Amino acid sequence: LRGVRKAPAWAIGEAAYHVEGEAGKRFGTVQTVLLVDQKGPAALLEALRTGRAYALLRSSEEGLLLDRFQVSRPGHAPGEMGGHVALATGERPEIQAAVRSSTGRPVKVEVRLIRSGSVLYSVAGETPIKLHWTEPVPPPNARLYYRLDVQGPSGHRILGNPIFVTVGQ
Repeated sequence: LRGVRKAPAWAIGEAAYHVEGEAGKRFGTVQTVLLVDQKGPAALLEALRTGRAYALLRSSEEGLLLDRFQVSRPGHAPGEMGGHVALATGERPEIQAAVRSSTGRPVKVEVRLIRSGSVLYSVAGETPIKLHWTEPVPPPNARLYYRLDVQGPSGHRILGNPIFVTVGQ
């Protein structure tokens, strides 16, 4: 946000996995979900480079899926994870998210919307769950980011990469 880094440090799923069952770990329970239009090395690497991904902690039987996380401004295409939205002074950002379970069964979750490091809004319920939040008008020249943190039972979790927002710049 301050322009100190050349590029953001993106969230990715990682586990120190060595042996199946060691410390209760199983292969595939920690994932990085890449958001791509097509599968292929170039598209996958571009998604990693640009933050079009989210980190996922799941069980082998069930996972959470982030179907939507966007910040939009009136009359323009929404920004997605890793993206940037430029608001005109006086515009209000609108945030939408949708989460479901991989099996379609209801799973109790808490969806937290984070703005620049602080929890802005939280909603608890069962999947599928949607979040729709319209922010008050941010101050002129503001530099913000929004990210999503979803927590479910037994450690299930989604951590989305940020969507950056600048106002009147």
